[in-house]
Amino acid sequence: MNFKKTWLGRNLNLLVIVGACIIVFCFFQKKEDYVQEYNAKIEALEKKVDSLHSENDELTFKIDTLNVQINKLDQELDFKDNKINNLRYEISTKVILMMMNLNSFSQNVTDSTSIQLKKPIAKLVIKDLITGDGAKEELNLVTEKIKLYEQKIVLKDSIINNLNIKINNFNSIISTKSDQLTLSEKLSKQLQTDLKKQKIKTKITGGVGIIAVGAVIFI
Repeated sequence: MNFKKTWLGRNLNLLVIVGACIIVFCFFQKKEDYVQEYNAKIEALEKKVDSLHSENDELTFKIDTLNVQINKLDQELDFKDNKINNLRYEISTKVILMMMNLNSFSQNVTDSTSIQLKKPIAKLVIKDLITGDGAKEELNLVTEKIKLYEQKIVLKDSIINNLNIKINNFNSIISTKSDQLTLSEKLSKQLQTDLKKQKIKTKITGGVGIIAVGAVIFI
């Protein structure tokens, strides 16, 4: 049988070219699939990182709001301290003034039913009355301060909890970024391997082309 007249002989170059095209197509199709898969995973991790950053931004806002509330409580505490200091000053001033007035006061007995006290005892009684009233008022102010401190502790605890959540989120971000880097390195290595394969296939395709040209000339 004459080789040139057979169907295989007439179409050998066409078959070689078609075969080479199929090989190349399969190679690029495979690479595109795994590249898309890697990119999808990396993108999903990036979305997770963005979500964690967004959550941390909200936590930062909450912490700032809590700090504003704490500053207001500190102002109230300072106000209470000033009131206590002023109260103590007023009490001391009253005691001094009453003592001075008592020293300049002379008792004239006009009523036998009244109780008369000696000056030292009268001074102690007056002092106790003034300081007793002041102590009650100071106790109320101190009680109010304690309540403010309790509120401040609650706010501080809330800030600590939010900061702990932020720390956990940052750790998760670091871990996620590490996973992204690992995927990127795997993709890079895979692409390098496929590039080497592509070079080999290019050489093969070139050889097939030469054979096809030879076949055409032979035909």
